[in-house]
Amino acid sequence: MKQENAIDVKALFAKLWDHRFAFMITWVVAAFVIGAATYLIPREYKSTTVIIPEYNLQETKEIRDIFYEMNLNMEISPRSDMIVPEYYSKIISDPHFLATLSVQVVTDQSGKSCTIAQLYPKAKTTEQLYEKMKMDIRCKYSRKDGSSAISAIAKDPCVAQQMAILTRDQLEQRIAAYRQDNTQRNINYYASLPESNQLAQMLLQMEQIRLQQHQPVFITLVNADVPVHAVAPQRIKIVVISLIIITLLMIGWYWRKDILEWL
Repeated sequence: MKQENAIDVKALFAKLWDHRFAFMITWVVAAFVIGAATYLIPREYKSTTVIIPEYNLQETKEIRDIFYEMNLNMEISPRSDMIVPEYYSKIISDPHFLATLSVQVVTDQSGKSCTIAQLYPKAKTTEQLYEKMKMDIRCKYSRKDGSSAISAIAKDPCVAQQMAILTRDQLEQRIAAYRQDNTQRNINYYASLPESNQLAQMLLQMEQIRLQQHQPVFITLVNADVPVHAVAPQRIKIVVISLIIITLLMIGWYWRKDILEWL
């Protein structure tokens, strides 16, 4: 026995079929308007450079000879100033790092130059500037292959590429400076010890050799290129989602009386 207030599904879909032309006209108009509106949204481009840290602990022959004289194994004596790649993202988001990066000059496709800070005119305070920069400049570490991807997003493809390269270079300079300062502190400490301390003198020689060596912080696997396609806005996705929402609203409007009677 059917309930008196049961919904007649066929009648509901028949009502939608009767308004099929209204749906079609609405879809065409909405797709045109929404599609045109998305072209008013500035495009954003993303450029990425992939790096991998140097975990090669084999030093030069001079340092290995010192280790052998001290009867130490190289495998258990890595650099004490090694910075793990998981920490790169924290370095990039550090206010001091961002302050230095914000004054770097970039040039867009038209040849116009400005500082990175000037790319964010809506940032009224330093804190707002740094927050916007952290949203556009990121470093993601991959545990799978040990690489780190530094990416930068900007409204100009050339600017995005330059921001990624500048961030990578500044990161390498920051880590290299840290290593050099750490080595210099070790040299000052070992030099302050008595000359009769043979172990300290050997360590002093080792640190002096390290200070003179050029040791790259990491290797660039993939260099940052000028992006061709924009990553935002995703126009097709916006139009499709908007049409789905409009369709649901129209269905609700045509079925409103039937739904209210059923409730």
